[in-house]
Amino acid sequence: MGGLPAPPAEGPVQSDEWPGSVRPLPDGSEPEGHPVKGNKVSGLFHEPGGRWYAQTRAEVWFDSADSAEAAGFTRAGSRSGTTTKED
Repeated sequence: MGGLPAPPAEGPVQSDEWPGSVRPLPDGSEPEGHPVKGNKVSGLFHEPGGRWYAQTRAEVWFDSADSAEAAGFTRAGSRSGTTTKED
């Protein structure tokens, strides 16, 4: 994002700007151990099994919902601050 230096590479995937996050693989598939999809523009994250998970193109992948929330992302489908699974 905006002129920040690229994070160092970690094995076959590159870390992103938050703890527990990695950049998408070149083909867009899930990096091993990082099943949570994040959208940087909307600030939403999607978990496996969620309503929009299959349709969402990840801009960042997280190792857990906790990591996504710690990065400031909001669970997709949550309403009024609740943290239920996606509708």
